[in-house]
Amino acid sequence: MLLLPHRTFHGLLQPNRNIAGGVLTLKAYQDDFRYTDKTTVSAVMVSLQNVGAFLAALSISLVSARFGRKRTIMASCAVFTLGVILQVIPSHALPCFYIGRFVSGLGLGAATAVAPSYNAEMAPKEIRGQLGSGMQWLFALGVMISYWIDYGVAVGMEESSAQWQIPVGLQMVPAAVLGFGLIGFPESVRWLVKKERYDEAWESLSWMRADTGKYCGDNSTGTMG
Repeated sequence: MLLLPHRTFHGLLQPNRNIAGGVLTLKAYQDDFRYTDKTTVSAVMVSLQNVGAFLAALSISLVSARFGRKRTIMASCAVFTLGVILQVIPSHALPCFYIGRFVSGLGLGAATAVAPSYNAEMAPKEIRGQLGSGMQWLFALGVMISYWIDYGVAVGMEESSAQWQIPVGLQMVPAAVLGFGLIGFPESVRWLVKKERYDEAWESLSWMRADTGKYCGDNSTGTMG
């Protein structure tokens, strides 16, 4: 059950991809960034984030293998948040917003690649499938929420910079909850075992399963039962 909040906010992190579509339709956004070619701006905005996510997803396994799943996910959330900040500040410059999209894509791709590994390595086998399928449901929920947010600011707010800054800035909420929420979680049992940190692995397993059980570790043989 402790993994459910982690899975929830990781799933809700994904609508970052959908927020931009609604923001681009707002006249306040177009006025602040002073552009007329909507097609090009939309294409660049979407593609830059996808490129960042693709590159991060390909390479993040090396970082995760060295520093651990937990710290990698937390760092990914920090990178994602930095990207959102670059987008939401009133720079009035599309290059700054583009850089923010790319940076947030790096964080999003990294988290999307590592979070499932963390869950699979920590969750009991009885609920691993439920967590995986539940994340897909949360993706859809997050998309729906993002569309309603875009709709709400479009019809319920007067034309101003805040009209597009609010939906963009709200992307930081699930990232912050996921990143800070992991502080109280242990590192992946599998990763600790691979690093031959058997005592820590046993503590992590006992904490996650809420059962001290019987420790059968043997540091001399490198096994843990």
